[in-house]
Amino acid sequence: MSVLPICQKWGDSPYELLYELVCLTKYLKKMETKITINGKDPYDCTEEEIFAAWDQLKEAYNIIKRRAAMNFRPGMRVYFDSKRGRRVYGTITKVNSSTITLREDDSIGTWKVTTTMLHKAE
Repeated sequence: MSVLPICQKWGDSPYELLYELVCLTKYLKKMETKITINGKDPYDCTEEEIFAAWDQLKEAYNIIKRRAAMNFRPGMRVYFDSKRGRRVYGTITKVNSSTITLREDDSIGTWKVTTTMLHKAE
């Protein structure tokens, strides 16, 4: 299951979510796909509807992260792509419900990565 990168940028404010939904809606309109909240355009929603949608989306994303964490165990070899485009390989040292700590293979550095960014290395 893939997660939209937009999910990784959510803050604590429902207004940030509204901004992200508006940006995503504009992007999806180009692809002829529409996002709605309770059947309405995000621009037409009340503050209460935005708060409710924000809570539901955050909870759904947290469930996705927890399910992904169940696929990983300490000692497994994994990789992820860093923000700078470098592929980082490492070995898992600790598994939390939404993040995984790993030791990088090529250095003594450690990384704390969200579960949805990791892939099993072969």
